[in-house]
Amino acid sequence: MDHPVTVFISYAWTSEKYKEQVLHLAERLVKHGIDVKIDEWDLSLGDDKFQFMESMVNSPFVDKVLIVCNSEYQRKADDRDGGVGYETSIITPEIVKQVDEVKFIPVILEDSENPEDFIPTYLSSRIYIDLSKEDIYEEKYEELLRHLYKMPKHQKPTLGKKPKWLNEEEAYPEFVDLRLLRVNLAKASTSGKITILLNQYFYEFFRLVKEYRIDPPEGFTVDTVSIGNDVLSMIDRMRPLRDEYVSFLITLIEIEHHEDEFLPSFFENYYNEVLCFGKGLRCDICLKHFEFFLWEIFVDSIAILMKYGSYKAISNLILHTYFLKMGRFKQNPSEESSIVTFWYNDESIIQNTCKALNPDKPSKFSFAADLLVNRENIPYLTMDGIACGDILIFLLSYINRIDEYGHWHPLSYVYEDSFSTFVQRFSSKSFCNKVLTLFDVDSIDELKQTIADLEIPDVYWGYQGSGRSYSSYLQILKNMGIASKP
Repeated sequence: MDHPVTVFISYAWTSEKYKEQVLHLAERLVKHGIDVKIDEWDLSLGDDKFQFMESMVNSPFVDKVLIVCNSEYQRKADDRDGGVGYETSIITPEIVKQVDEVKFIPVILEDSENPEDFIPTYLSSRIYIDLSKEDIYEEKYEELLRHLYKMPKHQKPTLGKKPKWLNEEEAYPEFVDLRLLRVNLAKASTSGKITILLNQYFYEFFRLVKEYRIDPPEGFTVDTVSIGNDVLSMIDRMRPLRDEYVSFLITLIEIEHHEDEFLPSFFENYYNEVLCFGKGLRCDICLKHFEFFLWEIFVDSIAILMKYGSYKAISNLILHTYFLKMGRFKQNPSEESSIVTFWYNDESIIQNTCKALNPDKPSKFSFAADLLVNRENIPYLTMDGIACGDILIFLLSYINRIDEYGHWHPLSYVYEDSFSTFVQRFSSKSFCNKVLTLFDVDSIDELKQTIADLEIPDVYWGYQGSGRSYSSYLQILKNMGIASKP
């Protein structure tokens, strides 16, 4: 394909709110590489709207037509009324001629108990995408995106060969990989077996992480950009391993087997085993991709646990006392430490390397944060979800005073869209009862006192020029009427 995936969005003007929903979908598709054609952007005063519609439907450069259906669209299409009716008269013969093609995709944005009622008669046999339900929106959006890119989530694997070990007298598995362990974990029926599989998973995971070590040749001189390029390359190469960790965490949550107990041990062991095998390494820079990966999977863990409402697990991760090897190359005896140690506190190598490799690209508030939030794993990890997880770590590390030397700095806070919505939930008594554990308190009265005693810093914490500081979230929480509603 010589052109980007191109879609035309057809919809009925119902209300400004509905129009904003359609435009939000269009904007998000553009952000993810889809070239969207829509009247709001591609029609100007004096243009022939009917000619525009016809060209969009018939153009060989328009790969898909997303037909956003609601009650008004369905009525106008079936009654051949207005612009929607004209589009219908064009699309109907196209569908008849190209019955095997799926160029025309019905999309539902308006919530309804029976979304099929919104589908026009001529599209009634087509499978549609339902984006009207908030709880499954991300999952369905990913399905749509994968369809547009022809990259389905579930693909038939390539036919393999008969295992050699079938011909041996004793059958030994060739390799116990992470995915097999995860599948077995999901099937495990006893607590003891789950614990054994988790320990095996941790061992295999750390072994694979270590294979990404950077080991410059003897006698090399430290070239920050050159080593930085290696660090960025390794971060990129480790993304599939990050995705596997996400799948592992989802499995752990779904089997409901004490993720709150196992996760602190996982991060403590990662730090001590992965960041402590620096013996023989020739510079601290050679560990920077491992430090980024630790920071990333910690923030991702909080983001996913937030999504699933696993507040006890979040509390255990953040309030846990970690025994970490400290000092150069982490060979000193273990010391008590907090999660602030997992924060990526030296992004200069990523920043300097990105600027050197792409001098014409606009600068970022934080190159590390930009890299972090753009490694989405929809539907489990979105840019907003990652940033919200980052902010929650800051909020809890500050309020619970988990580290006498400082607090967590949420580098990605400028990318959030919904954290204030999360904070607003503290007005609900039922929600407050669920999150008491986050603040290490046993009652709502204690929670109210903790928030009332909260000291708001009188300094600006955040990026200059961003228009907001992350310390403002503390003030928003303090101003909230804690447990003032049912």
